[in-house]
Amino acid sequence: MALTKSISTPFGVDATYWRLRRIELDTINKIFYVDLDGYSSLQARKDGAVPLAVKTVQLCGEKYPIVDGQPISQMAIYGKILLEEEWLDAVPLIFGTDTDLWE
Repeated sequence: MALTKSISTPFGVDATYWRLRRIELDTINKIFYVDLDGYSSLQARKDGAVPLAVKTVQLCGEKYPIVDGQPISQMAIYGKILLEEEWLDAVPLIFGTDTDLWE
């Protein structure tokens, strides 16, 4: 799974393909930090390109992705990201199977 949204970068090329790279959990303050790597395209990522940009999203409050003490699925984390102001107009890309979620 990934998100598509065109965001300008300092390199003069927009990052349009955003993939979850890292998750950090702050259990004391109940904040989930999610890093998204931005590439010019899915093909660029598959070809081994370095991300053009990294965006960190903080999920807290009603967006905190812990239910009954257990983290929710990666797909649900993307769903929470889509509720953030900056990502409201992003389009989710869902691949064929659970094994494709990390594509």
